[in-house]
Amino acid sequence: MRLPSVNRPPSTASVTLMIQHGVRVRAWCDTCQGKYREVDLAQVVAAKGPDFDLWGKSTRCRLTPGCEGRNRFYHNARGYFCPLR
Repeated sequence: MRLPSVNRPPSTASVTLMIQHGVRVRAWCDTCQGKYREVDLAQVVAAKGPDFDLWGKSTRCRLTPGCEGRNRFYHNARGYFCPLR
């Protein structure tokens, strides 16, 4: 079981809570530095389930074809976008 982060906004504990609280999520690649892309949280729920937690997660780059980098996720639960980690 993962320990909660002291600075973690409670509304980021699951994708469902993010949707309920109007938290937006964006993806950005640490390699190609492609333009930020909005994440469709409803699609995340459909693929991973309502309790899925994006905190500390990354995925292979989907912003630029052929990029080998990792997409990191950013949330705006504090009123500005900051990393989900």
